[in-house]
Amino acid sequence: MKTIILYESKHGNTKKCVDYIQAKKEADTVVQAKDFKGDLNSYDEILLCTPVYVGKINKSIKALIEQNEEIIIRKKTTIVVSAMNTDEYDAMITNNFSEKIRESVEIIYAGGGYNFDSMNFLSKMIIKKMTGYTSSYENILYKELDNIA
Repeated sequence: MKTIILYESKHGNTKKCVDYIQAKKEADTVVQAKDFKGDLNSYDEILLCTPVYVGKINKSIKALIEQNEEIIIRKKTTIVVSAMNTDEYDAMITNNFSEKIRESVEIIYAGGGYNFDSMNFLSKMIIKKMTGYTSSYENILYKELDNIA
């Protein structure tokens, strides 16, 4: 089975998820979504890994899904969502993925984190104010990622 992992990661938590998946599951291609120029029809299995910021998935992942929706729903596809706000999780899924995608694709919540070392001053201030976290914190749900492999 030919597998591709497409991802985006702004502060490194989604990339940690991708690295963990790669260690457990062999993928033929691993590439950031913004750099992907191939044809998804060439793959049997598609893994899409995206961070969520302020309720929105990464714009490169969103564009890739919208441009390839028919291919994605025909293939064995898993979307891995890295987010910290679980209170709004259902609304985030509904707002970011079409009904076709939600019904046809496995969507896995992988937890997330805050990497203060990779954030600019404004991002740190927003996270501090919104969440109360004042330093880096990680809560990646590796057990959920084991289900992919």
